[in-house]
Amino acid sequence: MDLDEVQDVVESAAREVGGLSVSSERDGGYITILIRPSPPGGSGPLPADRRVRIWTSGAEAFFIDVPAGFGHQEFDHAHEGQVAILHLLVSLAGEYLRGRFEEKEEPRPFGRARRYLEITAGGQSYRLYRKQVEAQKLCR
Repeated sequence: MDLDEVQDVVESAAREVGGLSVSSERDGGYITILIRPSPPGGSGPLPADRRVRIWTSGAEAFFIDVPAGFGHQEFDHAHEGQVAILHLLVSLAGEYLRGRFEEKEEPRPFGRARRYLEITAGGQSYRLYRKQVEAQKLCR
């Protein structure tokens, strides 16, 4: 999947979800797409905590990051699967931006409990885990 197609699929998915605005940047063979709520009455800057980032090189791995260091990744080699993943990630972004998520913890056998956000999209629950790098920064 080329980066133009990635952008087209995300923009189409955002229109289907509704109430979302999409912008993108390209760097070094990757595309970063920022999704945010469509501001009423036009466009304007929104704080970083009101933006969700989807990024990929267009080849099998797709990532979503939300504020506070939580993220999720999906993989697929087939074109149809990649399109479905992008639709899923936009749905997750929409649910997150509407505040439809819960922050939870899962116990771990050794060490601290692992924090995650639980978001439901398409009738299925997904976990966006706190990234270890972010967690380490917060502990300092």
